[in-house]
Amino acid sequence: MNKILDNYYRLLDFYGPQGWWPLINYEGINPTKTGSINGYHPKNYDLPNSRDEVFEVIIGAILTQNTSWPSVEKALHRLNQANAINPEGLLSLDEEVLKSCIKPAGFMNQKAKYLKGITEFYIKLDNTAPTREELLKIKGVG
Repeated sequence: MNKILDNYYRLLDFYGPQGWWPLINYEGINPTKTGSINGYHPKNYDLPNSRDEVFEVIIGAILTQNTSWPSVEKALHRLNQANAINPEGLLSLDEEVLKSCIKPAGFMNQKAKYLKGITEFYIKLDNTAPTREELLKIKGVG
């Protein structure tokens, strides 16, 4: 077996299925009780199952750069309160409101631009899968 798969199966055997990535509107709990408390879905691999949940994972990945998950979770909750955990909602936010929402995740000026860019890209995809090269061209990704 190749080394990457061997390491993957060792980690899977040790940690088990993770139900990763947490979703803020999902009732699941983190079995390790570290980091995020809610949103985990161990052994439920049907998630994310909606366009907005996929989008939440994408913006969570941008927000988690150079910060901790609990800080990202706070930012996601603020975005959710602003009805911006969907592409149209995020793009409709005034830039200062967006920055205020994501402030807990740090680097709010940069990340606001990154979020707008990835959101515009996501909308243009129209449910198609991007190539790695296309993704890496987006500022804030990679």
